[in-house]
Amino acid sequence: MDYSSWDTQPVSVTLLNLDPKNPRLPELGHEASQPEIIAELIRHEGVTELAKDIARFGYFPTEILVCIEDEGSLVVVEGNRRLASLKLLLNPESAPDEHVARFKKLAKDSATLPKQIRVAVAPSRSAAAPFIMNRHTKTDIKRWEPIQQARYIQSLLDSGATLDQLPDFTGFRRGDLVERLRTKTMYDIANTLPLSASMRDIVADPRRFNASTLERVIETPRLRDFLGIEFDDEGGIIGKVHPDDFKRAYQRIVEDIVNGKVDTRVINNKAGITRYLKRIADAAPRRDGAFTSDGLLGKQGTGAQKRALRRKKAKAKPTRLIPKTFKCYLDLPRIHCVLEELHRLDVAEFENAVGILLRIFIELTISHYLESMGKMNPLINRLDKHGKKPNTWSPSLRQMLNEILSNDPVAGLIPRQARKALNKAVSDDDHPLSLDGMDQFAHNPYDAPNTKQLFQMWSQFEDLIGLMMVEPTPPSTKP
Repeated sequence: MDYSSWDTQPVSVTLLNLDPKNPRLPELGHEASQPEIIAELIRHEGVTELAKDIARFGYFPTEILVCIEDEGSLVVVEGNRRLASLKLLLNPESAPDEHVARFKKLAKDSATLPKQIRVAVAPSRSAAAPFIMNRHTKTDIKRWEPIQQARYIQSLLDSGATLDQLPDFTGFRRGDLVERLRTKTMYDIANTLPLSASMRDIVADPRRFNASTLERVIETPRLRDFLGIEFDDEGGIIGKVHPDDFKRAYQRIVEDIVNGKVDTRVINNKAGITRYLKRIADAAPRRDGAFTSDGLLGKQGTGAQKRALRRKKAKAKPTRLIPKTFKCYLDLPRIHCVLEELHRLDVAEFENAVGILLRIFIELTISHYLESMGKMNPLINRLDKHGKKPNTWSPSLRQMLNEILSNDPVAGLIPRQARKALNKAVSDDDHPLSLDGMDQFAHNPYDAPNTKQLFQMWSQFEDLIGLMMVEPTPPSTKP
């Protein structure tokens, strides 16, 4: 980049405008006014300390601001903290009321302050990008937070630059730029979630929100898989699950970041990631679907996102009985193995195998739940009419399911219609989706399952079994 062609000239401080697109500023929902920018830089960007240094030592003649022309005005795109400090020392009344007295004192005690300063006028924001990115990411200037970096990159794109041009503008590899855009996408979505007011305030402030943990989440394949997302080559999201399920799962992670329940130490290795996924398993997406980040954010989708969404919708008809988004976090390997096979088998092609595996998966899961909750032996003792020892027999699936529907709080967590369907399956053998019908698949040579039946059967069990995919916590025996 040939900077020698930039026009350099002295300009009155009063004629220079602070940049409302400065990445240091939080999202305000509107273009920040000059007083708002000054207030923000005072509160969060150390302008008072910088003004104190200028008042004591003077404004260094080697300092030069970078400007662009915008609708007849000169807007400073590099050096906003220095410009704000000078403006406040020359006119303390421009500070927020609670800071006026302090800046008056600094101005009174200051060395001679220049009323004009030297600026270089860049042809455009894009032309200034290499200089600005270098100063704020590679030098001893106060570094931008990751989200602030990402917002600056987005501002270059918004001004007309393309992602393919940005490596030349900024000196950063395309992959590094895309990583920062991924961070911005996830951060923007986090700001749309229905968080509490206190959490929303923290998330909205890039200085307080732990963006390093968010970046770790984005970088971790298993956490992306948990959320049901992948990224396109421009940093946008292509979702593979129902958007409401994604937002519920993502909200749990964002809340954990804010509360400090997850950070880069918690998810710094495979074991830590596994433990964390178990902890949040109840928030895992359950339904297939398709969405894009632009759709969630109310933007017009990119060509890549639109094509991906069309492909997802074209494949909307499921071929697997249980989608891969349905995860198991139990400690019993056999249940994992059976579920993995159900994830892989095409229902229409392997109706008999899927029917038998579904029966096994449901029975193993319910049995494991009752064992883990300490309810299996009491159930056996109630059912044991011949004095058999508990370790010599097990209740039937009908008996175990009836126990859960009648006496276990987990039944109250599933939708009313699903609970009604399960009660029907247990009590009515003539019901087309009864447990007896499932047993016939295994024992009756003339009764075979079909694809439609299998999807219907899984549908009535899905909510209940989903609640059992995390190791349950047995009730305390302490008084």
